[in-house]
Amino acid sequence: MTMTRRKLPGQAASLDALCQRFGIDNSKRTFHGALLDAELLAEVYLELIGGRQASIDLVAGPVAAEQRAQRRHRQARPHAPGADELALHDTLMSKIRNPIWKVAD
Repeated sequence: MTMTRRKLPGQAASLDALCQRFGIDNSKRTFHGALLDAELLAEVYLELIGGRQASIDLVAGPVAAEQRAQRRHRQARPHAPGADELALHDTLMSKIRNPIWKVAD
């Protein structure tokens, strides 16, 4: 509510009003169900923070599958640490007192 009132001062801030404002289909919302309300609120939140990013595929479908098929895929590059990075890591790890990964069960 705070974010809505800050971004849309003077506008209605109910979930139904926000769905209508952002063009989010809430026709299945015949009563206040927690799961459906949470899904709708997640979509409203995405709109409030600046809209969806085109590269995020939240709904799978024929269009999304076609877009994935058209992407060029690059070969994975090796990302092995060098000797200097390993030495820095060991130095850092030696400074940690009682690390949880060394605690005996």
